[in-house]
Amino acid sequence: MSTPILTVNQLSIQSLERTLFQDIQFEIAAGEILAVMGPSGIGKSMLSKAIAGFTPESMSVSGDILLANVNVCNVPLIERPPEQRAAFIFQDALQALNPLVTVEAQLTLAHTRLRTKPKAGDRDTIVAY
Repeated sequence: MSTPILTVNQLSIQSLERTLFQDIQFEIAAGEILAVMGPSGIGKSMLSKAIAGFTPESMSVSGDILLANVNVCNVPLIERPPEQRAAFIFQDALQALNPLVTVEAQLTLAHTRLRTKPKAGDRDTIVAY
């Protein structure tokens, strides 16, 4: 197996009322796909939010979330460098993506925070992730 781009180890997520996940772990290498499935309300979206870096303050997250081999658990998205920002599309993709802008432009903007027209290096980085 190649080097993981995402490693989750001993991750627990809880609210004041209940534990959503306890001590889960998985690794994802480049090109791999992970499906998180379960009934409504079980915490799938909260897991994604914890990985992406925007967990609500009412939630407690502990464990390790390694992106680009750096532990980013409880580090807000805005404080992470680009290589440590996980990207995901919300359940309602029409609200997450602008249908008037190409996906390439939106990914470039997410990667660079400045441009919507990719340079050659941007394109290689975006495709690698």
